[in-house]
Amino acid sequence: MSAVRPCERGDMRAVAELYAKAFHKTSMASSTGLPIYLGELHLDNPWYDPENPPLVAESTGQRIVGFIGTVPMPMRMCGRPIRSVVGGNFMVDREHSDPLVAARLLKTFLSAPHDIALTDTASQVAIRMWQGFGGELAQYQSMRWVLPLKPLSLGVSFAGRSRVARVASAGAPVARAIDRLVTRRRRTRSGEVGAPTVRPADATLVHDFVSQLDDSSRLQFAGTSEEFGWLAAMASRKTQFGPLRTIAVHGTHADTIGVVMYYPNRRGLGQVALAAATAGNHASMLSALRQDAIEQGSAGLMGQADRQLAFALSNLPSVYVFRNDFVMLHAREAGLIAPLRTGEVALGRLSGEWWTRTQGDSFD
Repeated sequence: MSAVRPCERGDMRAVAELYAKAFHKTSMASSTGLPIYLGELHLDNPWYDPENPPLVAESTGQRIVGFIGTVPMPMRMCGRPIRSVVGGNFMVDREHSDPLVAARLLKTFLSAPHDIALTDTASQVAIRMWQGFGGELAQYQSMRWVLPLKPLSLGVSFAGRSRVARVASAGAPVARAIDRLVTRRRRTRSGEVGAPTVRPADATLVHDFVSQLDDSSRLQFAGTSEEFGWLAAMASRKTQFGPLRTIAVHGTHADTIGVVMYYPNRRGLGQVALAAATAGNHASMLSALRQDAIEQGSAGLMGQADRQLAFALSNLPSVYVFRNDFVMLHAREAGLIAPLRTGEVALGRLSGEWWTRTQGDSFD
């Protein structure tokens, strides 16, 4: 029977090999970058907690046959400090003979002291396991919104992933030409007097802005500016969607009314990691983001469901879609789960593990 214990630095090469095997990424099996990154993520994060360590399952032959990573993160909800811990990279060796290794890993993880444990990348198997230990599926938080910016180019981008890729590629120049005509008209309207303006921002500005929001409808990061800087720097290393862009949106009096961190993903579907605004300014922030994303070459934008943005999005040609990214929550106090499950309190993409490189990136 395999034994569960805290993961140590010396385990990371074996964990990386297990990752390559479990997720069918054979090209990463010999990567030197992957074990280093996993160590930085799970052992070197600013909130490493010996009470909530990453865990490995070790066979009687001292072979690593299972792993679940952890990133504890200080949060605040409705003015209350929250001890949050993200569980990620949950994996086991399918060839190992112990059928209960995954259950022991997850039980040990969920038994550690926390207010809320979560994952935003659960598979169908993981969902059933979390539910077996009292976890709940957050239906609303598992939804994503899509905002088309260049509809024809966006269609070509989606088609390029299918069997009609050759036809889509041939039609791409025509689609881009038509989209340019549409976006040129939008740019003229956005340049009117009083329209919000965009400037590049840094992690410190984003942290300070979000920290000052009196926002009871969001699970907010509660760490220091330096700690948020670490999180932003790690997110900027994600390469799947291209460079991370951080902007501040300014109103008519040059005051900051919103901040956004997103990956424009040129000619594809840009991904919004964080979008926040002061009360009454979500539509203006979204308008500025929309124009900035067009200028950055995005064909569309995608973000996580958020009731604060829902009204502003409802006035635009946006659509909510289900994705294969399921949010699971676990708490000993039922009152903490309910507002997150229903979407009354938003859970952003920087609150889980979506921002990590293990979700979609390749390693040398």
